[in-house]
Amino acid sequence: MFRLWPFGLLIALLIGYGHWREKRAKMKAGPLVTEISIRNPEQVKLLAFGDYGTGTQAQKDVFDLAETLCFEKNIDGVLLLGDNIYMDGVASVSDPKWKSIIENFFDRPCLSKIPRYPVLGNHDYKGNADAQIEYSRQNSQWYFPNRFYSIKLGKLVEIIALDTNYPDLCFSASDCVVDFLWQRLQESQARWKIALGHHPVVGSSSKHPISIQAKLFQPLLCQLDGYLAGHSHHLEHIKPNDCSGDFFISGAGGAELYPPEPGLETSRFAKASHGLLFLDIDASGIEYSFFDTDGKRLYRYSTQQFAQKSQAETDAY
Repeated sequence: MFRLWPFGLLIALLIGYGHWREKRAKMKAGPLVTEISIRNPEQVKLLAFGDYGTGTQAQKDVFDLAETLCFEKNIDGVLLLGDNIYMDGVASVSDPKWKSIIENFFDRPCLSKIPRYPVLGNHDYKGNADAQIEYSRQNSQWYFPNRFYSIKLGKLVEIIALDTNYPDLCFSASDCVVDFLWQRLQESQARWKIALGHHPVVGSSSKHPISIQAKLFQPLLCQLDGYLAGHSHHLEHIKPNDCSGDFFISGAGGAELYPPEPGLETSRFAKASHGLLFLDIDASGIEYSFFDTDGKRLYRYSTQQFAQKSQAETDAY
């Protein structure tokens, strides 16, 4: 009898994995990889924030900031890092939350004209996650063809959107998100490759310092130039010692803030402040900036400056 227990455990694990996979969003509303036309193929400017869909004054303040930057910086798109609609997502494409939480906030002269690229957060999965994908058929600015997808912004940058709630692997890039990320890493010809996901790999949050789901992605995420996440309600830049790229947390879009805790050696900047991340991308590098809702630039980091500093340190050595 005791010899049979490994087989029983294997069967139980397979049943559990199958049940877990059944919970994933299944709706597909468009191609997994799309080339997006942009105004200037030599420079891309994006905003990124998550955990915003509260309908509160804090969300309004973040969207006021986003609208200001949209005009000032000629923004090409908004990267939405999950928890798009609190507390439990939407029930359908006709749910009134679409208007009260999403459209009422994007209904501004500049923001209403640029595309939005969402990923699913844990609160979105408490409702009808498929409805968030299906909604892209009703609103072309809400670009959400699948629970994972990729957009090519010219030859300059490819944005790979991930579903970190269910990091499945099945050796099919069209069906499972880990396989899809691996495929894009192998096939992308973009100068820069940046991934989006709701869950951070690591962070200084007092409530969500790490995410087991995102940890499963880490070996692949470390091959990217950048990984942007929400889930932790603060702003942070992390420079992992064993990764080629940078990790950013921009989860201060409107939900209650979680103060970061000191002690994470790889953290370059961390602050509990409502705001967002601005990305300015050209062939020479990526500049990341955190702004608070007063319009103050809290932090700026350039990959070009980091590369120059690293080269200077190497030459000095």
